[in-house]
Amino acid sequence: MSEARAAAHPAQAVVGYLPDALVKELRSGQGLGKDRLELPLDPGKGASVHVQPSDVQEVRVGPSHGGQTSVQLVLRPGAEYDIVTKATVKSDALTAIADPGLTSVLARLQWFVIYVGPIFRQDGGGVLREVGR
Repeated sequence: MSEARAAAHPAQAVVGYLPDALVKELRSGQGLGKDRLELPLDPGKGASVHVQPSDVQEVRVGPSHGGQTSVQLVLRPGAEYDIVTKATVKSDALTAIADPGLTSVLARLQWFVIYVGPIFRQDGGGVLREVGR
């Protein structure tokens, strides 16, 4: 892609965690599957990012811990994703409050995160292939 075209279409990425088993399938050439991906922002916490595998242009894999691998998904131009938080159905959960925990999660979405590899990129046929480490 030329520099002018890259500047006109900046890449957008989301950061989260995928199960180690799914990353193992990705490494073996099976891809990300067809189901919507749910990337917890912190494993075991309530906030996650949901994205369609077809909207993923590149996957940058980070370290694994506790059965979860940190990933950065570089999205195709125009891709959409959802940020979802979970709460129990209690009357106090429905009250609007200033939640510093949620604020810190949303603030992290603006961080610039760079993973060094491995990197998987979609080829012309839509298959994710490893391109570097």
